[in-house]
Amino acid sequence: MADKDKYADEMLTDDELEKVAGGTYYECTDDMDFLRKCGVEVGNPDKYDSFQIESTVADAWAKVGIICYPESYADNHSNVYKNSYSLNGKEISREEAHKYALKVTGH
Repeated sequence: MADKDKYADEMLTDDELEKVAGGTYYECTDDMDFLRKCGVEVGNPDKYDSFQIESTVADAWAKVGIICYPESYADNHSNVYKNSYSLNGKEISREEAHKYALKVTGH
Protein backbone atom coordinates (compact mmCIF):
# COMPACT_ATOMS: atom_id res chain seq x y z
CA MET A 1 0.00 0.00 0.00
CA ALA A 2 1.41 3.37 -1.01
CA ASP A 3 2.11 5.94 1.66
CA LYS A 4 -0.56 8.70 1.26
CA ASP A 5 1.77 11.42 2.55
CA LYS A 6 4.38 10.50 -0.01
CA TYR A 7 1.96 11.43 -2.82
CA ALA A 8 -0.01 14.19 -1.06
CA ASP A 9 1.18 16.93 -3.43
CA GLU A 10 0.11 14.82 -6.43
CA MET A 11 -3.36 13.96 -5.17
CA LEU A 12 -6.45 15.79 -6.42
CA THR A 13 -8.92 17.40 -4.09
CA ASP A 14 -12.56 16.32 -4.32
CA ASP A 15 -13.37 19.54 -6.23
CA GLU A 16 -10.53 18.94 -8.69
CA LEU A 17 -11.52 15.31 -9.08
CA GLU A 18 -15.11 16.30 -9.85
CA LYS A 19 -13.84 18.39 -12.78
CA VAL A 20 -11.74 15.56 -14.19
CA ALA A 21 -13.60 14.45 -17.24
CA GLY A 22 -14.05 10.76 -17.16
CA GLY A 23 -16.41 11.25 -20.03
CA THR A 24 -17.28 8.63 -22.55
CA TYR A 25 -19.72 8.21 -25.38
CA TYR A 26 -22.16 7.26 -22.65
CA GLU A 27 -21.59 10.52 -20.79
CA CYS A 28 -22.50 12.47 -23.91
CA THR A 29 -25.60 10.39 -24.57
CA ASP A 30 -26.49 10.59 -20.87
CA ASP A 31 -26.24 14.39 -21.04
CA MET A 32 -28.54 14.40 -24.08
CA ASP A 33 -31.06 12.13 -22.31
CA PHE A 34 -30.86 14.27 -19.16
CA LEU A 35 -31.49 17.48 -21.09
CA ARG A 36 -34.42 15.90 -22.95
CA LYS A 37 -35.97 15.01 -19.58
CA CYS A 38 -35.53 18.67 -18.59
CA GLY A 39 -37.59 19.64 -21.63
CA VAL A 40 -34.70 20.82 -23.79
CA GLU A 41 -35.04 20.06 -27.48
CA VAL A 42 -32.10 17.83 -28.38
CA GLY A 43 -31.23 16.54 -31.84
CA ASN A 44 -30.72 12.89 -32.72
CA PRO A 45 -27.16 12.43 -33.95
CA ASP A 46 -25.87 9.36 -35.72
CA LYS A 47 -24.48 7.25 -32.88
CA TYR A 48 -21.42 6.39 -34.97
CA ASP A 49 -20.56 10.00 -35.89
CA SER A 50 -18.52 11.60 -33.12
CA PHE A 51 -18.75 15.06 -34.71
CA GLN A 52 -22.56 14.90 -34.71
CA ILE A 53 -22.60 13.71 -31.11
CA GLU A 54 -20.24 16.49 -30.00
CA SER A 55 -22.13 19.25 -31.80
CA THR A 56 -25.52 17.92 -30.64
CA VAL A 57 -24.56 17.82 -26.96
CA ALA A 58 -22.88 21.24 -27.18
CA ASP A 59 -25.96 22.76 -28.88
CA ALA A 60 -28.26 21.25 -26.25
CA TRP A 61 -26.23 22.63 -23.35
CA ALA A 62 -26.13 26.06 -25.00
CA LYS A 63 -29.94 26.16 -24.83
CA VAL A 64 -29.71 26.31 -21.03
CA GLY A 65 -26.82 28.78 -21.01
CA ILE A 66 -23.95 26.36 -20.48
CA ILE A 67 -21.01 26.03 -22.82
CA CYS A 68 -20.00 22.42 -23.16
CA TYR A 69 -16.71 21.52 -24.78
CA PRO A 70 -16.84 17.87 -25.78
CA GLU A 71 -13.52 16.60 -27.06
CA SER A 72 -13.09 13.22 -28.63
CA TYR A 73 -9.98 11.28 -29.32
CA ALA A 74 -9.27 7.83 -30.65
CA ASP A 75 -8.49 5.20 -28.07
CA ASN A 76 -8.12 1.62 -29.27
CA HIS A 77 -10.44 2.26 -32.22
CA SER A 78 -13.27 3.55 -30.04
CA ASN A 79 -14.35 7.09 -29.36
CA VAL A 80 -13.75 8.44 -25.88
CA TYR A 81 -15.28 11.76 -24.91
CA LYS A 82 -14.01 14.31 -22.46
CA ASN A 83 -16.50 17.04 -21.66
CA SER A 84 -15.85 20.27 -19.83
CA TYR A 85 -18.55 22.73 -18.87
CA SER A 86 -18.55 26.50 -18.46
CA LEU A 87 -21.11 28.94 -17.08
CA ASN A 88 -20.58 32.70 -17.35
CA GLY A 89 -16.92 32.11 -18.23
CA LYS A 90 -16.25 29.92 -15.18
CA GLU A 91 -15.47 26.22 -15.49
CA ILE A 92 -17.98 24.11 -13.60
CA SER A 93 -18.33 20.42 -12.92
CA ARG A 94 -20.76 18.14 -14.72
CA GLU A 95 -22.80 17.90 -11.52
CA GLU A 96 -23.00 21.70 -11.31
CA ALA A 97 -24.06 21.84 -14.97
CA HIS A 98 -26.86 19.35 -14.28
CA LYS A 99 -28.04 21.30 -11.21
CA TYR A 100 -28.05 24.54 -13.20
CA ALA A 101 -30.01 22.95 -16.05
CA LEU A 102 -32.61 21.68 -13.58
CA LYS A 103 -32.93 25.16 -12.09
CA VAL A 104 -33.20 26.94 -15.46
CA THR A 105 -35.78 24.50 -16.79
CA GLY A 106 -37.84 24.60 -13.59
CA HIS A 107 -37.27 21.02 -12.50
